[in-house]
Amino acid sequence: MGNRVSSKWNRKRLVIAIFLLLIPNLLFSFELEILPEQPTVGRVITLKIITDIPQDSDIQVDDLELPYDIKEIAGPVVRTYRVLEDRRYKRYYQVTWALRVDKSGIYSIPKFNVVVNGKDNELEFPTLIVLNNDERFNNYPINVEWNRSVKKEIYVGESIPLILEAYNLEEIYFPDRKVHIYPEKGEVAEETVAGIDLYRVPMASWIYTPLEVGNVYIPPVRVEINGLIRFTEALDITVLPIRYYGFTNPGNKYNKGCW
Repeated sequence: MGNRVSSKWNRKRLVIAIFLLLIPNLLFSFELEILPEQPTVGRVITLKIITDIPQDSDIQVDDLELPYDIKEIAGPVVRTYRVLEDRRYKRYYQVTWALRVDKSGIYSIPKFNVVVNGKDNELEFPTLIVLNNDERFNNYPINVEWNRSVKKEIYVGESIPLILEAYNLEEIYFPDRKVHIYPEKGEVAEETVAGIDLYRVPMASWIYTPLEVGNVYIPPVRVEINGLIRFTEALDITVLPIRYYGFTNPGNKYNKGCW
C-alpha cells in the first residue's frame, strides 16, 4: 500500500477567520476578521480590527510593513461602528485594510502599533496563508522552485546539480518499492514556515556541465503534483572562463553544455 509521512502539525482547514485576540497590557480588546475566509492569489483581502475603543478616544494606527508580494490597496481606514447596549447605541472604533497578494505563500506580517490616547499598543496579525486559485482543497499553497543553493556563476567544465523541488507539502507518499535519493539529487527536508512544519521534496534533478563561456538560459519547467500544474521560474547562469587558461569568449545567450 505504501507509506505516508505527514508533517508533525496537521492544521485543520481554516473555515473561520475571526479571532478573539487577548494580549496582555493592551488598553482595549479587539477581534480580527480576515475576508474572504480562505484568501487566494489576485483576490482582494480585507483585514479588519473591531475594537472596544470608545468614539471619544484619540486613535492613531501605524502603516503595515508588508512582504514584497503583498500590495496595500487601501488602509488603514479608521471608522466607527455602533452597538446597542442597555437600550442605547454606543460607537466604537474599527480599522480596515484592503490588500492584494501577487503570489501564493505563507506570510507573516510584522507587529504594528495602535496609539490610544497617547499610549502605545502593539498588535500582530496571525499568519496569512494565501492559496493558488486551483487549491481550494489544500491547507497550504504548493509551489516549485530550483534548489536554493544552485550556483548562478560557474566555470567552463564545472559540473553542477540542478535540483527541482516542491515545497509546502503537508505529507509525502512513498510507494511499495525502494526509492534511492542520491546526495546530488537533494534530500527530503522538513522545514518550519511561520511556525508550521512542512516538507520540501526533490522532484527531479540534472547534472549540467557547460563547455563554453557565456550566459545560460534555462526556461521554466512544468511540474504536475497531485493534478496541480506548477511552473518554476527561469534560471540564468553565467559561465566564466577558467582563469589559468587565459581565454575569453564574448558569450552566447544559449550556451552549449552537457546534461
